[in-house]
Amino acid sequence: MSQLSRLLERRSTALASDCSPHQGRKVATIQENLCIGCTLCLEPCPTDAIVGAPKLMHSVISENCTGCGLCVEHCPVDCIDMKDVPRFPHKGAWPEYRDNEISKWRILARNSRARRHQVCEIATFDTTTAEIKHQIRDAVNREHNRRWKVESKRTRRASCEAKPE
Repeated sequence: MSQLSRLLERRSTALASDCSPHQGRKVATIQENLCIGCTLCLEPCPTDAIVGAPKLMHSVISENCTGCGLCVEHCPVDCIDMKDVPRFPHKGAWPEYRDNEISKWRILARNSRARRHQVCEIATFDTTTAEIKHQIRDAVNREHNRRWKVESKRTRRASCEAKPE
């Protein structure tokens, strides 16, 4: 703390006494027998570490989990627990620099997908009745043209088969 105060050229102060000691790194785990597949835990996860589909069991990709715990409060059946990471697993108790960069990339990718989804929703709601009618008319014309091409191919084939040689 004294080195930091010297670096910032400020007076050194003691840490607050009510601060709890460091808890160590944690990772979310899902009790799969209790998971109902509600997908409420997927949205708050900043790194998309939770995978699953509606009404199916979910799982946590522990390598991608940052241990933030945002998913725990959203689970309606309390099937998500935060477990301690062993002190010295194969890669160490703390993610390496590369792992931090991957987590940042995953968060940026998730935020980008969320922005695109919002833009699509806004574009859908901002369309006027005339634009919607125009889009429907275009779709009907495309289908009509597709069917006309298919029918004309059939009639050409039938006329070729009917010709005597």
